[in-house]
Amino acid sequence: MIDINWEVSNKNLNKEKLNFFSFKSNISKKIYLCLVISFIQIIFLHCLNDNKLVSNTEFKIIKTKGKINFGEPLTEDNIVVSSEKIEDISNFIQKNNNLNFFLGKKTAIDLDENNYIFNANIQTKDKNSIPEKIPYGKRLFVLELELGAIAKSLRTGDKVDIIANLDIPGFGKATEVILQNIQLIGLEEKNKYYRSRYNSSNSISFYLTPEEIKIILFMKRYANFSLALRNPNDNFDSKDQAVTLNKFIENEKIKNIIKNDRFQIIYGDKK
Repeated sequence: MIDINWEVSNKNLNKEKLNFFSFKSNISKKIYLCLVISFIQIIFLHCLNDNKLVSNTEFKIIKTKGKINFGEPLTEDNIVVSSEKIEDISNFIQKNNNLNFFLGKKTAIDLDENNYIFNANIQTKDKNSIPEKIPYGKRLFVLELELGAIAKSLRTGDKVDIIANLDIPGFGKATEVILQNIQLIGLEEKNKYYRSRYNSSNSISFYLTPEEIKIILFMKRYANFSLALRNPNDNFDSKDQAVTLNKFIENEKIKNIIKNDRFQIIYGDKK
């Protein structure tokens, strides 16, 4: 009869099982570690490819062809749209590739050759600014007055007559149309409270000659002004400008008052 040592056999069997599960656990750990490493490599390669794509991408930007001095207008002769590889996209976003936006504008600083053109490099005032719209021999004049109900009917570009209700010492009272058929260049309403009272005033702007401004400022001391709105088709004068002051100004008493008032225009130095 064979005597089997079951205790020893059971121990050997348990040891084999432990070795098997230990081997299986090690394989799982290695597989997991390989997956993690592979995932990290994929992310790294993806980022590397993105950086290469950005560095190899060409963007259209505006640059100077040569040196441009301060105040010099930008034209197709001194600026150009260039295609370049830009590594820093955030820096490119600040640039402008619209050539038509810059053409005709004047530079605000000196620019060297191959400089990028930024919005900050150009002057905000372009060739259509108000001073350059003023006709030669004229001045843009602003007159403050209370318009009342007619203010609601006025618009920039309307034609009006300016009426003065005068009370001049040494002459007396008079009502005169001092300017006819003038075009309003600007119109502004100013509302304010003073000692619990509501006051509304307006300012109108239009083009006048220096002599007309001189007379208007003189009359402003002795007159209240009113406006009369004209039909835009009622142009008795073909000139779209202020008509000279009427014969009232030619009165000898008025001439003496103006002369004795010592009002004069002081011209600046001619350059």
